Amino acid sequence: MEMTDFQDLVGIEMLDIEILGIAPPPNYVIKGKEYNMGYYLADGPARLWRKEILHDIMTSCIIMHNMIIEDERDVNATIKDRGEEPTMELEMVVDADVRFQEFLDRHKKIKDKDAHNELRNALIEYLWDEYVNSKS
Repeated sequence: MEMTDFQDLVGIEMLDIEILGIAPPPNYVIKGKEYNMGYYLADGPARLWRKEILHDIMTSCIIMHNMIIEDERDVNATIKDRGEEPTMELEMVVDADVRFQEFLDRHKKIKDKDAHNELRNALIEYLWDEYVNSKS
């Protein structure tokens, strides 16, 4: 990814990407339970911060994440050839009412406090088990 692509990406608000249906849905498993929603750290007091500050924090987190991945990468691992990825089939919906309802559904899902808290607690428990209990 070129730096201009990166700047364009972080210039778009991350929640907007998901609400508008631009981002592919995240799918992952934590402690045996499947999730298909992102976890956003911008809840609580962070909502009161200026966008420029949140932008700098998110940019820093992305950079640090990439640095950690690079540092922990096994440079001696064999490189696997990737086959061609299957193309996703998209169903285009032209009905504005349907598109608007899908937008509202995605927005409601992101704002679901119970789902957010459940995912947050699952992540905490997973990280606790992974990094604290494993060192005991």
